[in-house]
Amino acid sequence: MDIKLNPAQSQFYNALFNSKGMIRNDAYSEYAFYGAYSCGKSVVCCLMTMLCCMNYPKTTGVILRHTYKELMDSILNIINEFYPPETFQYHYHKTTRTLQFHNGSTLDLRAYDNADKIKGNTYTIAYLSQCEELSENTFVTVLTRLRKQFPHGKSVLIHEGNPAATPHIKKRIIDTTDDELKYRDIYFIKGNMYHNKANLPPKYIDGLKKNLSEIDQSKYIDGNWDKVSDMVYNALRPDHVIEPIRLESHVYRCCAFDHGVTSPSAIVWGCKDAHDNIYIYSEWYKERASLDDIKTAALRFGRMPMICDTSIKNTQNRGNDFGSVWGDLQQKGLHLVEALKANKQAAILRVNALLHQNKLFFFKNCKTTYEEHQLYAYKKDSEDVIKKRDHTVDAVQYLISYLSSISTTGPIDLFAAKPRGPTLKERTERHEPKEIHGGYIT
Repeated sequence: MDIKLNPAQSQFYNALFNSKGMIRNDAYSEYAFYGAYSCGKSVVCCLMTMLCCMNYPKTTGVILRHTYKELMDSILNIINEFYPPETFQYHYHKTTRTLQFHNGSTLDLRAYDNADKIKGNTYTIAYLSQCEELSENTFVTVLTRLRKQFPHGKSVLIHEGNPAATPHIKKRIIDTTDDELKYRDIYFIKGNMYHNKANLPPKYIDGLKKNLSEIDQSKYIDGNWDKVSDMVYNALRPDHVIEPIRLESHVYRCCAFDHGVTSPSAIVWGCKDAHDNIYIYSEWYKERASLDDIKTAALRFGRMPMICDTSIKNTQNRGNDFGSVWGDLQQKGLHLVEALKANKQAAILRVNALLHQNKLFFFKNCKTTYEEHQLYAYKKDSEDVIKKRDHTVDAVQYLISYLSSISTTGPIDLFAAKPRGPTLKERTERHEPKEIHGGYIT
């Protein structure tokens, strides 16, 4: 095995392994590597996880990333390129997404968009990729599944990511002292892009500097956290705002509504295409809006599903002693759909994940929506958001939570092979005979 690590990777690796590739007697139980893009975090974290499985029989490990697509596009590609089966002595089972090592160790590849996917297993080692994208609940779930131990008497948790305002990560790793990290048995290093310059294309860093803002350079090139504010949507960038494009007929369209009694009401319109891209293509915003105002606005592009928070079922209209906003809007002919029940952090992570994946875009005409997303912030030293100018933000969260369960097909799917239906013989053979009375079937 001939893998040349950069300085930051070497420091991280040597904190867990001795010169023979075995776990040190004084190893930590948790390893955190956060910093710039392309500084080699994923490569060394994969290496450390793979070595633990290869060198310690019967190890049970798991690598997690937000979605299976990201997992396959990034982690599996790294494993295939740097850690081939013949060297690391494993076989990859595609159907179960598991690496089966010759010594009886297993390494599961899982998505953590649903923490329930790992609740039934116990592990010796876990590696969380792009950990800033996962919720605190999922992080804690992983901790509770690390119940097996290596010979040094501990399980091992490895996680990495980029500078972000994810509250539980900042609190656990960044906003803490060295003594606190040592007390909690956490080894933490920061990485910058210059550490990995030898492995990057020539002038790659110079090119980024010409296209990134000063804040983004600090985060994604230098790996600094000092300019990471309490901004909730830390992955939001100017290139997420695009010129309006023609929306094809196959896209799924809907709108979402956030109601304000004395504060503004807002409607945003969005759609999802066959590639799972979501476009916010129009907005409406009005203070002290009447029911007729809302109805007229909602029907701007025709009648379509309008996703609403169920709290409006308990909200009466001004001047009414009966009824609710929900009921009255239904009477006016609007197609209301209940927003999916999810806690605020889960909704935020879902939006941030789409931004990270370049799957969420705002048309240029949606100025208020984009500005509110830019200003959306956490309270100081808290996971609670500031409830101010967040009406389109809430509406987008309702819309994206709803669209996450919608599958969209494109024109190319018309040519896809369709499953063969049962033949007449097959239908006959599996048909349950009916009761017979007097020789006749009834």
